[in-house]
Amino acid sequence: MNKTAFVASLILLSCAVSFSAAHADGHLSGMEKGTIELQSIGPIGFGPEGILFIADPKASTVYALQTGGAHAGSASKASTPHTVKEVDKKIAAMLGVDAKELIIHDFAVDPMSGAAYLSVSRGRGPDAAAVLIRRSASGELAPVGLEDVAFAKATLWATPDKDRRGRDVRQDAITELAYVDGSIVVAGLSNQEFSSRLRVLDYPFTAENRETGLEIYHTAHGQWETHSPVRTFTPFMDGKEPYILAAHTCTPLVRIPVSEIVSEKQKIIGSTIAELGNRNRPLDMLIYEKDGEEFLLITNSSRGVMKLALAPMPKQPALTEEVEDTAGADIIQIAALDGALQIEAWGENGAVVLRKNEGGTIDLAHVALP
Repeated sequence: MNKTAFVASLILLSCAVSFSAAHADGHLSGMEKGTIELQSIGPIGFGPEGILFIADPKASTVYALQTGGAHAGSASKASTPHTVKEVDKKIAAMLGVDAKELIIHDFAVDPMSGAAYLSVSRGRGPDAAAVLIRRSASGELAPVGLEDVAFAKATLWATPDKDRRGRDVRQDAITELAYVDGSIVVAGLSNQEFSSRLRVLDYPFTAENRETGLEIYHTAHGQWETHSPVRTFTPFMDGKEPYILAAHTCTPLVRIPVSEIVSEKQKIIGSTIAELGNRNRPLDMLIYEKDGEEFLLITNSSRGVMKLALAPMPKQPALTEEVEDTAGADIIQIAALDGALQIEAWGENGAVVLRKNEGGTIDLAHVALP
């Protein structure tokens, strides 16, 4: 996810700066019955009433799928959290491929039904098939049929094919998304001059979308950049002021006021408030509260799971000089969560994680928040 946890995504619901909020009875409006034909699959995340938002980066499209979670009853704190040993092997066997030919991109937990959804690619390369997998609250693991379903879609424009080095970056057209107060915030790349983009899609979807280029000081590279995509982000509040915390590859942590994202400027400048270490890709974020304090958890490709206090971040001075290792924040390494790839809140004090185990396969596991 970060994909972000749904609860964290909704902390902006009462903010003063609003993203064209939709009324509760209108969340399903604009949907039609039909077939979702995915060219690819990437980040996923939940909105209200059991609506699952699915990114198809190659098609430059975001889908809103009615899952029926709103009618399945609320996921109670007493519900059994998801625990599946070697979930990648089980999904691969179900799809008729070896686990090495399966990519799990993201997962999200429906706060209404308690079901977990995983976005996966069956195979690697241009012929990989996009598949959505559901694990029900009762434990059944199965592909989600996308024929004759209620859905809506929004298509992005100016998405990329190749980067400056000629590498295929179509999958980076959408690197993260989250439902925030009636809109979908989408991060990724475009083919514009300022290629790192933040887009705002009103929901229910309309023809009018807003977007802006993003410039950051990349502390590991020692330079200002407009082509480094956000890899994961989460919204948070400083009093009544809404912000987004965004992490980029190798690994600047950037603070962005929501008011800037909706300003329709050609380019905005994010404040790099921490450097979390180079040779690393951030994977997911989760904001949670423990003992009266709020914390940020970040899962990473090569630097483990990091815990940071949230309170200093709104006032943290911007970094504008090259950093060799880490700077700008007190980082606590959480060795107990080593191997965690994606993380979703579960109940008050727990989370469900996708986690690489010692054997190299991936488990779906319930953990206590540190």
